[in-house]
Amino acid sequence: MATHPRCPLCKKNIDSDLNINFSLHAITSHFEVYCTNDGCQWKGNFGCSEEHSNRCGKLKLQCENNGCHQFLRREEMESHLLECPKQQTSCSHCGGSIARERLQTHITSWCSHKLISCPLGCKMILPRYHLTLHFSECPEKAIRCHVAGCTAIDRRKHMQEHVLKAASSHAILQKGKVQRLLGIMHFKLSNDWQNLLETVSSTEYRCPNGNRWRGLLVHDARCPNVLAQLTSAVIPVIVEVRIVFMPGTKNERVYAFPATQINEGGIVGNVKATGLTTTDGIPAIKFVLRYCLLKEK
Repeated sequence: MATHPRCPLCKKNIDSDLNINFSLHAITSHFEVYCTNDGCQWKGNFGCSEEHSNRCGKLKLQCENNGCHQFLRREEMESHLLECPKQQTSCSHCGGSIARERLQTHITSWCSHKLISCPLGCKMILPRYHLTLHFSECPEKAIRCHVAGCTAIDRRKHMQEHVLKAASSHAILQKGKVQRLLGIMHFKLSNDWQNLLETVSSTEYRCPNGNRWRGLLVHDARCPNVLAQLTSAVIPVIVEVRIVFMPGTKNERVYAFPATQINEGGIVGNVKATGLTTTDGIPAIKFVLRYCLLKEK
């Protein structure tokens, strides 16, 4: 590493743009001088001092790694770089450049190319970035019975057995579902949604990451409440939700909820469904979801 020449008395750097007096330089270049760096025993001609300074092992330098503020002798720098926590190293899995002090955390928790075992215990080994896709078919994933009204939750590999064993109870539930659908049809035809006697849900929406959501219009003695429910998720998510009443009309109203961590089955919102009327009396509700990601530290 090149250094600027310094005055041997005041130790200040000498401007390299100064004009050289060649006659004086020819005389002084033969003066005998010694190195001023602690521990260095070098002595020689002044003309050779700059060359020595540029390679002197006792000269103290600051570590060149961003964030490292250590000053070490040049002869110690090579060994320091082999263990400096700020030294950039390459991840053996994804090839990314990571500071040495963060490498283990990166591999353990963040590296998308790291091969890991399925956390649900199916023993499949796969890259971390394939987890979401894998969970959609993992035999160890807990899923709900697809029969409306059935509250059974079991692992995917056992669900077929459940469906066969519970065929008779499913038939009773299906009959009850028909009766509820008839009631909902009556509700929609009469537009009497403000006197709702039971919870009405929208169809489920599947996000690109595999999560499923639905809107709920929940019965209340005074006025129905509007909520968003996360019906299917492998891991907790952090999401911002906006509930929009009468979108695109002059009566549009927006209710925003801050980023919240939510687990599968959790709900966000809880807005009183007031002002949900149009010229035809049919309410319109829009849900806007914005996922928030945790940043690697």
